[in-house]
Amino acid sequence: MGAVRLALALALAAIGCGGSAAPAAKHNARSVAARPDSYSDAADDRPVTFGPLRVRAHAPELDVESLIPTFHEELRWPLTPMSHPSLTPQFDIASVFAQPGIGWLELCERGVQNRVQAGQHRDELQYLRGWCAASTHDADTAISKLAPLMTSAVAGLSAAVRLDLANIISTAGDANAADKLLNRHHVADVEMFDLLSATYVELGMESSALEMNRHALDSSVNAKPIDHCRRLVKDLVLANQRTPVALQRLRDLATKPKAPDESCVAFYRAARCFIGPSQNCDAYFRHTNIDPRNTYLLQALRAWPDEGTYNEWLSVAEVAAYAGDLAGAQEIVDLAIDTAIRSDHSLCAPNLMHAIHRYTRWSAPGAKPTEREQRMQAELDLCNWVPPTVASNNTIGSTTVPSSTPVSAATAPAPTWAPTTPAPAIDCSDQLLDKSYSCRDQFCRMNIDDPACPQSPKSAPPSDCDADLLKERGIANINMGKHADAFEQFELSLACKDDPYVRQLAFMEACASHDEPKARYHYKRLTPAQQSKFAQICERQKPPVKYSRTPQATAVATSSSTEGCDPEPAKQRGKDYIVGRMHAAALAQFEASLRCKDEPEVRALAFMESCASGNSPKATFYFKRLTPVEQTKLAQLCIRQKPPVAYE
Repeated sequence: MGAVRLALALALAAIGCGGSAAPAAKHNARSVAARPDSYSDAADDRPVTFGPLRVRAHAPELDVESLIPTFHEELRWPLTPMSHPSLTPQFDIASVFAQPGIGWLELCERGVQNRVQAGQHRDELQYLRGWCAASTHDADTAISKLAPLMTSAVAGLSAAVRLDLANIISTAGDANAADKLLNRHHVADVEMFDLLSATYVELGMESSALEMNRHALDSSVNAKPIDHCRRLVKDLVLANQRTPVALQRLRDLATKPKAPDESCVAFYRAARCFIGPSQNCDAYFRHTNIDPRNTYLLQALRAWPDEGTYNEWLSVAEVAAYAGDLAGAQEIVDLAIDTAIRSDHSLCAPNLMHAIHRYTRWSAPGAKPTEREQRMQAELDLCNWVPPTVASNNTIGSTTVPSSTPVSAATAPAPTWAPTTPAPAIDCSDQLLDKSYSCRDQFCRMNIDDPACPQSPKSAPPSDCDADLLKERGIANINMGKHADAFEQFELSLACKDDPYVRQLAFMEACASHDEPKARYHYKRLTPAQQSKFAQICERQKPPVKYSRTPQATAVATSSSTEGCDPEPAKQRGKDYIVGRMHAAALAQFEASLRCKDEPEVRALAFMESCASGNSPKATFYFKRLTPVEQTKLAQLCIRQKPPVAYE
């Protein structure tokens, strides 16, 4: 009905302007048949518009965000799990001066604190005096009585006093009030700052917790690396990621020492994931045994638009499809496609039809179709859409799809995409044997640098990156038998500086740590002599690690990338990804387009998306291929990034 109303509105508008109603172009019109009832209300309520319709949809409530580190324990450090802010003594003072059943407040009411007692229990009496003052909210008097006991020889009293002071000071006010009390009573030290910061976290006073933590950072000159790293992580979290200096210092502690503290290395991985969950979680996921495909779910949810056009919704569906059979992936795909259908108000767009056909989870042959399958099939029938296996000259990616001109129902062939018998399991680890996203997911996991696969954003190497130091750390890890850690160090070294020897080490450790995708990746970067010499390292593993695609698959991939190559679909997908703010994916598409045909426009787009995705090596590469005029005009795109992206 939405299409009929749109046609009537256009006709009336033309008549009202004195013109005659021109017939609608065939390639823009849907069949007169109405959509399923589940779409009819949405279609009828949509305004008539000549631009792309933007539609709102609520993102699925998935528990993917729980995969991102929260640093709850680090924020509470050095408090124990059983320690919580409380305006009560941490030392059992009542048992010293009273029979069981009598509490410390009753002792204060009886005036026990006013006794004059020499020798035995003198520190305990002073402790009671401090807490009797605290019970009347006299923080100054309480601290003056308790502070001298920080060096008491009574067992357990000194540690209790520190916790007591943190509780009393934090309940007296914010960080400004705490600074005055600490300075007045000379109890400011690193340990007290740490306790106050954790206590303020527990009280929900994050700005005061941040201030105390920064006092601790400024005072901890000779701190243990693990403690210093904890404070840097707290700074990042409490400042809501607005502290690049803290991340830089954390990175230095995790990468510069020859034998860095392992906790600092783990904190750095987690911090990078916390700051950029849709880009920088690979290392964190790998070391915490989380499926790395969750990155695609994070990317899809982070790119979920408040209101999107059908191109934006299709981009979300495609990214989520890379997550394969992970929980929630199909839910995101289905909802994004449903929303794309609602936003496509008049066009039987080929890429929309292709997405419906490709991403819908069809039931097995003979099974009763679900309600969703019926709706999707009705949508395809409504547009008289012919599946990719039937002739056409248009393409979407590497898939042949039909022309946007509808095929009449009388002449259209019967649908051929549903198999009549269960399809045998296929192995797509070497090549794309079909166009399903499950096949592409398997292929891309094993061939991470293939042009057909989305490329993860690459951050620029730090200016003070020490490739040799990272290489030495990797070699030290080899000697300790830590092959996965060694491989990670060699990759970090290569990110600083490309070195043939380190490439060789990276391949060897990829084999030793049974990382088949990385072994394939680094094998292709060895010289032929190195390939012949070091391939046996993968072959001798138990079980052997596959380090290269079969010759047949390589030949197919090479020929498919050069023959019949059409740069336009990849360029258009890249532009669609820009709209969806998926800059790394857009860059990968523009590079695929350039491999087909070198075009100045696409070169400029590739440079722009290199800047937007923070990929300094790619930005440097494409900047050199721009004209001087383009360089002057587009360089600002890298400069304006936060932080700026190096491009020359």
